[in-house]
Formats: sequence, structure tokens, C-alpha cells
Amino acid sequence: MDRLDRMARTLDTKFRLPVLGVPVGWDSILGLIPGLGDLVTVGPGAWMILEGHRMGARKRVLGRMALNTGIDTVLGGIPLLGDAFDLFFKSHRRNVALLRRELDVLPSTDQRAASL
Repeated sequence: MDRLDRMARTLDTKFRLPVLGVPVGWDSILGLIPGLGDLVTVGPGAWMILEGHRMGARKRVLGRMALNTGIDTVLGGIPLLGDAFDLFFKSHRRNVALLRRELDVLPSTDQRAASL
């Protein structure tokens, strides 16, 4: 989870805009490059979903994570409007929060093994 959390912070909230104080990350910065920026950040989003699968997250949670990543990619790709959207949506932070809640609900591996 620590690696996912660090990646989400880097992509969504690593820096602050000087005047507004709004947190931004590499997702918002790269999103300023038309066409390319939002496609580059799909990779880390997909990696987070894959890690969630490896950690045992349910399909419903993985689907929600994929939806967040898709919304970020599609809406973030719209010139100007997408850049403003990226400032506030923070899909990677949302996905880490979903996964963290999911893992808190699921029994630990030790508990699952003991019940078998």
C-alpha cells in the first residue's frame, strides 16, 4: 500500500499551485500536453488496478478503480476543461482510498488461511 500511496501522491498532489494553494501532481502537469499527457498517466492507473487485484480486492472495487481511471483519461483529455477537471478529480488518490477501504474490510491472509 505504501508504494501505491506514494505513486498516487506523486501523480495527484505532489506540488501546490503558488497562488491558489491547490495540490497538483504529475497527472495535472502532464495533462497540459495535448493528447499525450493523459495517456501517459493511464499506465500508473492500470498498475494500481493490477496491484489491487493482486491484493485480493473484489471485482466491484477493481471496476470502480477502472471507472475512475477511465473518467480521468477521457475527461482529462478535453483541452482546458480537462485541465481544470484534473485539478480536482484526483483519480489516483480516489483509487488508493477505495483499495484501502477494501483491504480494511477483507479478512487478512492469516485469518483466511485459519478459516480453511
